[in-house]
Amino acid sequence: MSKRSSSTTITTLALTLLAVSVWIIHRRLGGPAGYEALVVRLRAISRSHLSLAFALTIASYCAVLAYDLVALHHVGRRFALPRVALTSFATYVVNHSVGPEFLGGGAMRYRILAADGLTAGEIADVMAHELVTFWLAVLFLGGAALTATPLRLPAHLPLLETASRVVGVLLLALGFGYWGWTASRTRRLRLRGFEVALPHAGTTAVQIVLSSLEWMLGAAVLYTLLPPAHALSFARLTGIFVAARALGLVSYVPAGLGVFEATIVTLLAPYHRAPVALAAVLAYRVIYLLPLATAFVAFTAYEVTKQSAFVRARSVLDQWWPELAPRVFAVITFAAGLVLLLSSAQPAAPGRMELLHKLLPLPLVEVSHFAGSLVGVGLLLLARALQQRIDAAYYLALVSLIAGAATSLLTGINYEEALALAAVAIALSRCRPYFYRRSSLIGQSFSVSWIIAVVLALVGTWATFSIAYRNVEYSRELWWQFELSAQAPRSLRALVGACGLAAVYSLARLLRPARSVSPAAPSTDDITRAAAIASTAPRAIAHLALLGSNHLLFHEDGGFLMYGIHGRSWVALADPVGPPAVRGELAWRFRELADEHGGSAVFYEVSVGELPIYLDLGLKLYKLGEEGRVPLDRFSMSGKDRQDLRTAQNRMARDGGEFAVLPPSEVPAVLDRLEEISDEWLAHKNVREKRFSMGYFDRAYLTRLPVAIVRRRGRILAFANVWAGASKEELSADLMRYADDAPAVVMDYLFTELILWGKAQGYRWFSIGMAPLSGFERHRLAPGWTRLGRLLFRFGDHFYNYRGLRAFKEKFRPSWEPRYLASPGGLALPFVLTDIAILISGGIGGVIGR
Repeated sequence: MSKRSSSTTITTLALTLLAVSVWIIHRRLGGPAGYEALVVRLRAISRSHLSLAFALTIASYCAVLAYDLVALHHVGRRFALPRVALTSFATYVVNHSVGPEFLGGGAMRYRILAADGLTAGEIADVMAHELVTFWLAVLFLGGAALTATPLRLPAHLPLLETASRVVGVLLLALGFGYWGWTASRTRRLRLRGFEVALPHAGTTAVQIVLSSLEWMLGAAVLYTLLPPAHALSFARLTGIFVAARALGLVSYVPAGLGVFEATIVTLLAPYHRAPVALAAVLAYRVIYLLPLATAFVAFTAYEVTKQSAFVRARSVLDQWWPELAPRVFAVITFAAGLVLLLSSAQPAAPGRMELLHKLLPLPLVEVSHFAGSLVGVGLLLLARALQQRIDAAYYLALVSLIAGAATSLLTGINYEEALALAAVAIALSRCRPYFYRRSSLIGQSFSVSWIIAVVLALVGTWATFSIAYRNVEYSRELWWQFELSAQAPRSLRALVGACGLAAVYSLARLLRPARSVSPAAPSTDDITRAAAIASTAPRAIAHLALLGSNHLLFHEDGGFLMYGIHGRSWVALADPVGPPAVRGELAWRFRELADEHGGSAVFYEVSVGELPIYLDLGLKLYKLGEEGRVPLDRFSMSGKDRQDLRTAQNRMARDGGEFAVLPPSEVPAVLDRLEEISDEWLAHKNVREKRFSMGYFDRAYLTRLPVAIVRRRGRILAFANVWAGASKEELSADLMRYADDAPAVVMDYLFTELILWGKAQGYRWFSIGMAPLSGFERHRLAPGWTRLGRLLFRFGDHFYNYRGLRAFKEKFRPSWEPRYLASPGGLALPFVLTDIAILISGGIGGVIGR
């Protein structure tokens, strides 16, 4: 299944689930009377109950803070409590209130933890620890509640009451099974390429207590907002709450909106009428948003009150804000659009309308009301583009916010809305540097969560309209009523216009011209341009672009990205090349290019430092192996561990061997001999040339780069072309071949001499390349993708002997740095791995026949 088909299927399923949830809620409310009862119940919730619910919410956030403290303790890290609290509250509110997929909560958390100095492995440990802590409540608290007090379901679902008890027992069994596992010696788990150390049984007990406490406090908030009901104990409500929240979280709907509500309304049916239950859930939703503002205010006050802390607070903000700003303004802009839509769906205050009638003509009011709804939809759509840092969205959002403020004043003197929108516009105007991507607004990608969020906003607006004008009977004449007092017709026209604009935008996206022509192979000018950029790149792998075998995507500000295409996989090799400011932009452009062709963007062998870019793209990370880099300033030939290297040097010296690095100008003179050696090597190994991630013998390619050679009595025995990074940051070798009659130690000698040559030239690092799949233990609990990947990449033991390759590279005592695959997850992963294997092998024949 293609990426686009898969995304369409998921979106359809999620929208279907949302539609079913909305239908359930609407059916249980039972028409206008139910909506009136909902409004009455919302107003009936006392301030004391709201205050208690807010206090319980704060307590639940404190439990989440304890998650973070325990997780950081688990990886041996310590940070100041206010700093941990800010991170914890911000990310948890995003995940709980709008869902992690909606604003990239995982990427946000990764960036913040990375900024605090945690390594990728430590971040994986922390996030896995917190994820397990969060879900342990489902196993223990949910299991206990469902077992002790099974759900009392409606009469037409009698068997599910027994089934809920069975589910409770199974959940408890899974929970205690996991707890027992943490008490065993084998407490390491591989998660998407990261090795995660599971906590011991004592820490697991703390996790169970904390997670159960946090979920119980959440249930207590809902319990406080409900009126007393016979036979509805707190234990029974806890089981209902856990079931509803778990269903909402596993759905693709942002924060389970609609799914959570429908489940609560259905399971509370034996105890409360639908309006009562839904009012409690809506109040619960609102209350859970309030602690976010409280957390930021408290943290700011804490820092400002310390004289010496203000600079540190500003430093923290400067460090985090460039990463958080697009997400923050995305959600604020979305909220602004929703406010405009909801405002257009309700009648204005009578007193204000009378004043408006004295000041403005009716046509201006009508046009402003209609325009306000269009601006609202526009802001919903622009919010996604702001999250993606698109510069055109920045300017359009500014104009739309100002226009929205104007329409708020012109349609009902809603000065509160106008001031809020103006404040957002002023704040956004100060953040121009964070929106730098030049991209099409029509071509921007929408995740499932964003599509559902827009649909939810439109559905919510129609629901608000239905409630606000429930006493107005529909007739065709409504469309043509233009009077100051005719607010229902005005709102009806505005909503139809809003939905029409959303439909037109969707249609434009569906009908936009597709790029049917595949990218062309790089021209000589392209290779020359790439060579100029590669000469300024610190990492040596950029010079692979000089081969011309991979497609090239350029950035006008001096950057490029190498990629190959097979099947539906568009695979970029390594990180984008160029200044830091263009790398993220290149990654986004590549994803959009792949999407325009119906493909999936994949990034192969990427480094830890650029992982946030790929998380922003919504990709999953899988560890591929480790790259060995020798620190040249510490490399020496002394010591027992260098005995093999000294032996190679001595033997080659006795045989008359010598080492030299030929500049590109001298390479053409020896090309015939190099080609002869290459042909011998391929025939001896019985392999085909590999491609994509490594060079192959090409006469033009070799003449563009220095070549290291080993001679014996004037005859070349081995060679390797040399990649040299800018500023003498890194040196590496690509194509390495030796003749049939070369001594067995010739490659040890070649590498040793090349490393010593690089040290003498002042280079900092020598990259000896990847050790693929290194660090992946053979374990019965290893993820399926790891086992499948090992099979797909094993082209032949006598050539690609990964254990032998790692052992050879260990001779030089390198520092090992992890390299990752950033790819769509799930069912797409096996196809991605297959496509990468075929790209490297030069075709399917290379996979089968080596």
